[in-house]
Amino acid sequence: MGPNWFLMQTLSYSTIDSSCRIAPPQDLLPGIPLSDGKYWGIDMDIRDSEILVSGYHRDVFSGGSLKDETNIFLIHSEGPLSSDDWTLRTGIIKDIDADPYQIDPISVEFGHDQAHILYQTIRNDTTGKDRLGVWYSHGMIDQETWAYRKAVGDESAIPMLTVIEDDDGDTLVSLWREGDPQDSELVVFVTDSNFMTNGQMETRIPARGMAGIGVVESERGIQVLFDRVGASGPQVEYGLIDVDSGWIGLSDTLVRGQYKSMDRSEDSGETMMVVSSSDGWQIRTLIDDGSSRRGGSLSDQLRSSLGLDQESFEILVIGVALAVLILGMVTLVGLSAQGARWVGRRGSIDKDASVVMEDDVVDLVGETDLSIGSDEIEVVQDDSNDETGKNGRDSRRARRDRRNSEEDGLLDTAGSGAIEAELEIQMPDYPMAPPISGQVTCPGCKSRFATEPGVVSMKCPVCGSKIGL
Repeated sequence: MGPNWFLMQTLSYSTIDSSCRIAPPQDLLPGIPLSDGKYWGIDMDIRDSEILVSGYHRDVFSGGSLKDETNIFLIHSEGPLSSDDWTLRTGIIKDIDADPYQIDPISVEFGHDQAHILYQTIRNDTTGKDRLGVWYSHGMIDQETWAYRKAVGDESAIPMLTVIEDDDGDTLVSLWREGDPQDSELVVFVTDSNFMTNGQMETRIPARGMAGIGVVESERGIQVLFDRVGASGPQVEYGLIDVDSGWIGLSDTLVRGQYKSMDRSEDSGETMMVVSSSDGWQIRTLIDDGSSRRGGSLSDQLRSSLGLDQESFEILVIGVALAVLILGMVTLVGLSAQGARWVGRRGSIDKDASVVMEDDVVDLVGETDLSIGSDEIEVVQDDSNDETGKNGRDSRRARRDRRNSEEDGLLDTAGSGAIEAELEIQMPDYPMAPPISGQVTCPGCKSRFATEPGVVSMKCPVCGSKIGL
């Protein structure tokens, strides 16, 4: 509202962060009463911290000259903090024939060393019939007036421009609707800064009833969204333009409805679009496989294969991580409890265990129990398994008979005195110990062996002497 209570119009700039906090608005153009003029058809381009704004300005009085004039203005700033940080060029393109009720917004873009604009005017050249046409112009940002202008489209509307900056020159991707709305076409041109087509990169496809076009840059190329009337009603179509590979791909039906707006998040690599249909307004997310061209990480490829946006994928990852953490904690607690029980059981076993030692240990065979000379050793050949036992018994029997014969000879030749002397020599120096726990000691060879209960006499199994029990 102006000082004299007139309703005024201006162009303001502000920013909104992710927490929906709005910065103080900055008024970029002087306010004018709606009866004296109008600002419309505004477009903006951003490159890092630079901002470029352009649009139409109709001034009915033209500074008091009473001349109705429409110009195209350009506003530029590098990191604006206040209204004084903006530079205004009031008429880079002057005195154009434009109707605010028919003209679509301007499309302005940064270039390598200049700015580019697609705009509309009412033209009557070549045919003498008034019709809307698309024009292209470029110039330096600090120039007051741009001299280069070129008519590029006839009976056209909804101009959209994207510029790919390069040190060798800018590449322009231009789109607009051409023809009557009931029989219209989508026109695509890929050109240089003089609007000369690069190779064969231009195409036209039917787009009856098209009401909107959207363009965003992605890693795979330039994404295009537009609407048209299909067999089942309005539908949103998708296309892709790859300038490096030199091809244009149009189109693929996405959803039913009419296209309204789109933008792309560089952090998540997803394209958001706003669509209106009979069911109401909808916000849709377009997830492509652009990560494969960048050689994306495994998480990006997995998210793309699952068809999830960044937020949903992060929620899924957090849920899986919590599940794995809980499972790991349960497993750790179970193993700890099992280890504690094992340590307790081992301690109880060690505490209760005891070893019982026997005092009356009896050696059945000692080092001095058997005395065998080398002349008493007989080597027996092991001819077969069947003859082993028989040969052993025959050898033992022969030795026993030879020993008995020698003892009988000694008894016959020496007499009783010799027998007593022999007995004295063979008797041990210590008295024979009584049998302990069924143990018997042979008086002849001093061998000890066990006996069965109730046996009164037996032969020594070593020397064959008869022992009385």
